[in-house]
Amino acid sequence: MKITKIERQKKDTQRYSVYVDEEFLVGIHEQVLLDFSLFKGQELTPELIEQIKSREFESKIYQKALNYISYQLRSVKEVHDYLAKQEMTDPNHPDKKIIIDPVLHKKTIDKLKSQGYLNDRVYGESFVRNQALINYKGPRNIEQELIKKGLSEAEILNALDEYPPEQQLENAVELASKFIRRQKRLTPKMINNKLQQHLMTKGYERDIVQQALSQIDTEKDDEEILDLLEVDAAKSLRKRERKYSGYELKQYITQDLLRKGYDFDKINFWLEDHEHELEEEDI
Repeated sequence: MKITKIERQKKDTQRYSVYVDEEFLVGIHEQVLLDFSLFKGQELTPELIEQIKSREFESKIYQKALNYISYQLRSVKEVHDYLAKQEMTDPNHPDKKIIIDPVLHKKTIDKLKSQGYLNDRVYGESFVRNQALINYKGPRNIEQELIKKGLSEAEILNALDEYPPEQQLENAVELASKFIRRQKRLTPKMINNKLQQHLMTKGYERDIVQQALSQIDTEKDDEEILDLLEVDAAKSLRKRERKYSGYELKQYITQDLLRKGYDFDKINFWLEDHEHELEEEDI
């Protein structure tokens, strides 16, 4: 069997069509062509053809992985998981689809690592910087994500060095400020409680949360507090007066308002101001 033509493909200039005895044999990547030093007039044995097809199959897997990591940095585990989901055309049976052999996963990944395209240490450092800079995530949440990405404990600890405490505090304060602007209907006590929960959920450690809270002003003046109390007390009244009246009604309203963080004196002031309304149901 002799190669009678090697033709560059129009749709992909990095691929070539190889013809043997005037008939199409196989399409191969440019690197495969170079690896085997193929040329027009070359004699091919069945064994060599098998090797070429096998190498081309590996090349397709490599190109698929290379394309996957071309859009953004990926961890080794991400690439492995991606390849595990891919179906490839069987080189010996063009009409059949097969799952990539795990051995080829490793071979492809090792090649990408040796070329510097895959590096979990570099990936981890970049991931931490991006999450801190763009999403303002706390280190605890970032750590959990890196674990899912397959990084080792040492790689994660190294990556988290890219997120110093000063930046953590700065981010926590920024998140706290945004949170407060959205929670205008809460009392200072409720804001502090919810803000602490919010920052902890975002992945910040308790000491950073406390430092951030100390830098945020959650206080409101008396007029604002009384306006909020009026709204919340009215809501509690509408809810509770369906079942209770008189003393019991006052007690339940008091409990509702205390849970929201209002001072007992201000609650009593409201109750006295609405005494007639609260006692009506006792008649």
